[in-house]
Amino acid sequence: MAEASGLNANFFSARESQVTVDSERLAGLQSLEYKIVKNPIDIVGTGSDKRQGFDYGVLSVTGKLKIKSVSKTLDAKFSETDPDKAMFTMTAELKGGAKTSAISRKLTFTECYLADREFSMDVNGVGIVVYSFTCKEVTGDK
Repeated sequence: MAEASGLNANFFSARESQVTVDSERLAGLQSLEYKIVKNPIDIVGTGSDKRQGFDYGVLSVTGKLKIKSVSKTLDAKFSETDPDKAMFTMTAELKGGAKTSAISRKLTFTECYLADREFSMDVNGVGIVVYSFTCKEVTGDK
């Protein structure tokens, strides 16, 4: 951990980190993004326009993987029509830079499914595929 302005802060290095899908490392990974939504619910009472309470609805996790060129592993999952075979587990080992080789945080995404796939190529000729996914939960995110 690094000390910044008297506060403890973790700095993760993309070069040192890795992401695996069903234990297979994703080659060419450029970025991993994910979002956890707790779906807030306002509880209203009869005869009032004010909120009477609050609760959480279904937890949802969505994300994106950006990969140079393509991923045969993810393309196979995306093409699969059987939900049991299309499902995968993804692990992200976030490491803290070149000075440490220890895993700073390990995230596990369970019951993942690919939702869509986008391809783009820029003027430099580098193809990037963005795979969007949804999953049941992510653990280790504290």
